[in-house]
Amino acid sequence: MAGIGLYIASSFEPPEYSSASSLITRPSYVPRTCRTAQPSARRGQPGYFAHLDRDKDGISCEPRPR
Repeated sequence: MAGIGLYIASSFEPPEYSSASSLITRPSYVPRTCRTAQPSARRGQPGYFAHLDRDKDGISCEPRPR
């Protein structure tokens, strides 16, 4: 098997970040329903997911009005 090899870069430079906003990470777990999510999380807080904000008021998984 001549000609098959592995190329390894000899110099690796990590990317430079201009601000902290470029270091935003995605959550490792995204709940599909409100049963598995944190109840009543507000926009900007950990545990808020837009797809669980039924009425788009910035609060996810809030109880239904009676």
